[in-house]
Amino acid sequence: MKSIKKLGTVLVAATMTLGIGMTISQISKAKNVNAVSSSVVISEAYGGGGNSGATYKNDFIELYNLSTSSVDLTGWAVQYTSATGTGTWSVTSLTGSIAGKGYYLIQEAAGTGGTVSLPTPEVIGTIAMSGTAIKVALTNTTTALTGSQATELRSAAVIDFLGAGSTVNAYEGTGPAPAPSNTTSAARKVASGVMQETDENASDFASGAPTPTNSQTSVAVTGVSLNKSTLSLIATQSEVLLATIAPSNATDQLVSWSSSAPSVASVDANGLVVAVSSGETIITVTTHDGGKTATCAVTVSTRVLNSISIKEGSTQKTSFTLGEVFNHYGLVITANYNSGPVDMIRGFALTGVDTLILGSQTATISYEGQSTAYDIDVTNQGASVGTKITSTDLYISEYIEGSSNNKSIEIFNGTGAAVDLSDYALNLHSQPTSPAVYSTTPSQTLVLSGILANGDVYVVSNSSANTDILRVTDVTSGVANFNGDDVVTLTKNIEEVNTIIDIIGDLTATDPGTSWTGDAANGPGSTAEMTIARIPSNLSPNAAFTWSEWNAYAQDTVSYLGTHSIGSADVTSLQQATAFANYVWTGIGNNAIGNCVAVKTELDLEYGYMASDAKTEFNTNPDTLFVNARARMAYLTAWVGASQPGGFLLDTSESSKSALIMSIVIGILGLTTITGFYFLKKKSENA
Repeated sequence: MKSIKKLGTVLVAATMTLGIGMTISQISKAKNVNAVSSSVVISEAYGGGGNSGATYKNDFIELYNLSTSSVDLTGWAVQYTSATGTGTWSVTSLTGSIAGKGYYLIQEAAGTGGTVSLPTPEVIGTIAMSGTAIKVALTNTTTALTGSQATELRSAAVIDFLGAGSTVNAYEGTGPAPAPSNTTSAARKVASGVMQETDENASDFASGAPTPTNSQTSVAVTGVSLNKSTLSLIATQSEVLLATIAPSNATDQLVSWSSSAPSVASVDANGLVVAVSSGETIITVTTHDGGKTATCAVTVSTRVLNSISIKEGSTQKTSFTLGEVFNHYGLVITANYNSGPVDMIRGFALTGVDTLILGSQTATISYEGQSTAYDIDVTNQGASVGTKITSTDLYISEYIEGSSNNKSIEIFNGTGAAVDLSDYALNLHSQPTSPAVYSTTPSQTLVLSGILANGDVYVVSNSSANTDILRVTDVTSGVANFNGDDVVTLTKNIEEVNTIIDIIGDLTATDPGTSWTGDAANGPGSTAEMTIARIPSNLSPNAAFTWSEWNAYAQDTVSYLGTHSIGSADVTSLQQATAFANYVWTGIGNNAIGNCVAVKTELDLEYGYMASDAKTEFNTNPDTLFVNARARMAYLTAWVGASQPGGFLLDTSESSKSALIMSIVIGILGLTTITGFYFLKKKSENA
């Protein structure tokens, strides 16, 4: 069966340094990085010509030109050696050219059998090939390969290579092509009208009846069929339809694809059908030769989200210190659609967490009308307590221009309050071409959205960045498709003056070449292939890029991304004291009935974690909340002391009863109400 490689597929080979003495058997995965041609390939090889049972009298090698342009073969050759050969290869030199989408037939030695001559060949050689194992190279030189010169099969000379049969010691990919025989050849497979070429002999070739084709042969297309006549998909699903042209050795294997309703399902040039929305459409494949058609009826149903769940193994943080910025880094949710599960690390909403409230809380995840949740805990242990420092506005706190698409921009809010991002935009000013000055009009703009909490960051990244970057990313955008010599700006008041408040690079300068460089706070800095992060003491954006405000780190450093600090405490002493008072009065301390010992133990731990100034604040603040909280702590202390072994015994005297009642009242009502209670009691006694 003959097949044609898809137009434009590049035959690529990997280069490497080989040790001296390495034999051809050690290069079974040889691929040629420096191939002269990416268009001409070995399409079929047959070594059973003239053998017992053979139809054809001669062996042959057939080439095919994948491109639409003619290729000059002058100085090229096909070369052959035995399955395990390590000596000099046999060479048949080529002449003339091979037309675009055309064949080129090389006739080799004849046997004593066979009854049919080959079609008129372009070149005649004398190589006697094996009928059961073939090892053939297409080269752009007529210099013979040798088995001891393993590097030759990895050199620029080798254009394509075929190893067929289980005994061959060289082949492309992970294994040889299926073995030929006296009645079968090794020929490339056909997939949807194009020749399969993945640099894998084992999967690219099949064994079948020989079909030698020369440059003059023109085999007309008689029909085309699809592997499916009907197809049911759910929106966003996709499937490839396979077209088979008849006969398999038809000269023109080109086909085109169309959809009667692209808004329902689209189809690309390779037969990939992508479901878009509910409805019905007809996918049609049409041959270039003869206009033969085949169709597939596609029905698309609506994608429905049934539920969401937290993916097993998800590593989200579940313990936070008081005032720490809440984040869901490491959280992976699974959206369970009727079309199958989809894992997500962003795009969903989280609510229900306030890190200024101590104790257990529930983080609720919402996405497309479905929800799930997980528990987190907020504690005083390790809390940052002290002076709050604020910045004057949002600013760019980190810039990553790493390898490949590892590019990201981080924006920090240290203003002391939540900020509506809709008044800000991130802009990319691409490297100029001519003239070599930057335009103040961005090449791309991302208008920010959402509310950014104080102390939190907003991360914009390239959609193809690595996992470590994407897991802390809030949004992906083309704005993050910058290079070291591009300029990135953060603007404010975008509906009015759109003022630049922060910048990476210099819009007023000419193109710097490859990057902006300078002396960062910790050493040499560059905007190319480095990570730069704002120093903690920087408290303002700057419309003039200033290296002294930045620390520079090695390429692909991402460990700082997702958080930024300006040396500010998370909470003040008053905030910590207030959080603890609320924990006592309205939190866990308000649910102590039947569990007083455990509650008191928890409160004592959290109190012990507090800063000394916060403890003083709690113990002396005259506000009602603090008075009530202190009274409850005193009540719990007395209750636990009375219930523990060795604790005091309750007597039944009126004074003891009154003391206990008074403690209970204090615990429930607080000291703010006790004075009124006392005078009402005295009035009753004097009545």
